[in-house]
Amino acid sequence: KWETNLAEATIKRGYFDPSTNSFEVELELIDGKASELAAALGWEAREPIEGVLQGNVLLSGRLGDLQGEGAFDLAEGKLGAVAFSGKAQVTLRDRELQISSLVLEHADGGVVTAAGTVSLANLHYPVLDLTGEVSEIVYSSGPFAGKLAGEISLTGIWPQPLLSGRLSVRQGSFDVGKLGQTGALTETLAFGLPLAVDVEIDG
Repeated sequence: KWETNLAEATIKRGYFDPSTNSFEVELELIDGKASELAAALGWEAREPIEGVLQGNVLLSGRLGDLQGEGAFDLAEGKLGAVAFSGKAQVTLRDRELQISSLVLEHADGGVVTAAGTVSLANLHYPVLDLTGEVSEIVYSSGPFAGKLAGEISLTGIWPQPLLSGRLSVRQGSFDVGKLGQTGALTETLAFGLPLAVDVEIDG
């Protein structure tokens, strides 16, 4: 067991084979600081990510050629003004992070689910290919308000991938008193990213 400024970790089991320089280790991540972990991984978004991360990780192979899998839980998450919690199931194979399940729950209600891959061939510029669904996310921007639902995708090279999809605003409302005010969809989704999202408004 050891502690760093990033997190506390416990080795549950492991081995090292000096004849092949290969190893396998199972770790439990305790109270990881999301902001510092993200910075260590090169996070360059407009807003810092905050929260407390727990996880179980199994890694094997050699340095520079790691394979593994893990499950993570994020509590007290915050990205910009958006508060959320999250869970993820991931697998690392051949410098590609395969995300089999990602669930983000908005603190004000609503869920974003996603799955896909992140290529880590260039660690400084990972390539994202994620698709998902938005369900009942509260949206308020200028005179418009309602709940977002629909399909989205996040593709391209980080830190500027393209967020695209087709969303509808359900239980929508329009406040004439706020006419002329503007807001960004990216503020609701907490990303400062290029957008190609169609939005429909349902009554």
